[in-house]
Amino acid sequence: LGTLAMVNKGPDTNGSQFYITLRSGLDFLDGKYTIFGELAEGEEVLERINASYCDKHNRPYRNIRIKHTHILEDPFEEELQPAEEPASPPPARDDRPEADDEIVSALFV
Repeated sequence: LGTLAMVNKGPDTNGSQFYITLRSGLDFLDGKYTIFGELAEGEEVLERINASYCDKHNRPYRNIRIKHTHILEDPFEEELQPAEEPASPPPARDDRPEADDEIVSALFV
């Protein structure tokens, strides 16, 4: 539950799609896509995303954007780390008509 991964949209597209799994037992994805991390906290956020109403192409009617994440455990400890992690930016209202977003945050490791 909560694996964060990326899939390429296809040859010569220069585009990627990110996804977060909502269940376990997805062994058929092993070795096919790039995994970045997994959900460590905030499962209720993932459940809210999953509960979104979608169209017939499984696209949510409202845009969902993850505006900020927090890395709980850095696998690259040998690299120089900042003395203190920067604070999350304050929430900002986007008044563009196409930006009818649900602002959600999730914590990944």
